Amino acid sequence: MPENRIPGILPAKKVYRFNQFVRWLVLVFAVAASAYAVWVAFNKIGADTKIFFKIVPFIIVFLAVNTIIKNLFSINTVRFTAGAIQFGFIGRAKVVIPWESMKKMEFVTSRQRLIRITYDKNGNDAVFTFTTAFPKILEILNGILGMKPDIEMDEFLDKVLVGPPTYNIDEKEDK
Repeated sequence: MPENRIPGILPAKKVYRFNQFVRWLVLVFAVAASAYAVWVAFNKIGADTKIFFKIVPFIIVFLAVNTIIKNLFSINTVRFTAGAIQFGFIGRAKVVIPWESMKKMEFVTSRQRLIRITYDKNGNDAVFTFTTAFPKILEILNGILGMKPDIEMDEFLDKVLVGPPTYNIDEKEDK
C-alpha cells in the first residue's frame, strides 16, 4: 500500500442506502404473494385438483419467503462516522465496526462475490461479510480505505481501490 495516502478522510457521501421504494415494494409483493398462495392452497385446492396445481402454491410460498428473508437480512444502509462504519439492516441489529479495530479487508469469490472485513471485537478476531451487490460498492470500499489507510487488503482490492486523493510532498513535478 502506498505510504502517501491521507488517513481519516470521510467519503463525500456519508450514508449509502439501498433504494427504499424498491426494497419495500418487493417486501410487500412477497408478503402478498405468499399470503395469496397460502389462501389458494387451503381454499381452492381439493382432492380432485391436478398434482401440478397442488404443488404451485408451495413453490410460490418458498420463493416469496426466500425473497422476504433476503430483503430483511441483507444490508440496507452503510453509514460512515468519524469513529466507525455502521451497516444497517431492516430485520436485524446494525453492525458497528470501529475504524481502529479493522484489520483486514478481502474480496471473496464463492457462490457469490463477497467482501470480508476482519476486525477485533473484545480481543478476538471477528468477521463481517457482505455482498458486493450493494449500490456504489466501490465508493464504499474506497471510503473504508480512506478512513483506514493501513488496512490489510488482498491483491485484488489493492489493485482496484484507489482510496482518497493522494499526493506525495517529496515528489517534484516534471514540466
